Amino acid sequence: MEHIGTKKFWVYVKDTPRVTSVKVSVDETAETIIEQAKPKYGPEISQYSLIELTLVDSTGLIIDPTTDIKDITDENSRDKPFEIKIINNEGNFVENKDIQIFVLIKYEGDGVYYPTAVNFKSQYDVDEFLGIHHLQSVDLEGRPTGTHRTRKYKDLIPESYYIVA
Repeated sequence: MEHIGTKKFWVYVKDTPRVTSVKVSVDETAETIIEQAKPKYGPEISQYSLIELTLVDSTGLIIDPTTDIKDITDENSRDKPFEIKIINNEGNFVENKDIQIFVLIKYEGDGVYYPTAVNFKSQYDVDEFLGIHHLQSVDLEGRPTGTHRTRKYKDLIPESYYIVA
C-alpha cells in the first residue's frame, strides 16, 4: 500500500484571535487548505463560499487555489502563516470595516423604542453581541421591515435599525 504524505500549513483570518494549523494531503490542491480551515474559524469565514476566499502568503502573493499541495514550497510557519482573505466578484480584497447599526431598545415603563448605536468590526463582534439571538431589520417604531433576520456581519446594512430577536 502506497503511503500518501501530508503537509502542515499555518493559517489565520484577520481580526480573529488565533493562528491555526491544518494538515492537507499532498495530492490535494490549495483550496483544500481553506476547506479544512473553515470549520476551525466558524462564522468568520464559513459565511463565505470557497469562491469568495483566497490564500495569501506572508509576502502578499495570492496562492492559486488550483495549485497542487506538493508544489507549494512557500515558507509557512506559525510566525509566517497564510492569511485567508475575502475577495469580491471583481477579484479585489474585501476589508472588513466598522459597521454602525442602531439597535432599538424598548423600555418597559413607556413602551417606546430608543436607538442605541452599536459598532461591529467583524463576525466575531456580531457573535459576541448576539449570543444565540438574531437581528431583525425594523423601522423607527420597531416594526419589522420585510423578513430580514440575520446573524451575519456581511448582511448588516450600515446606519440601519434592528431589534434583537
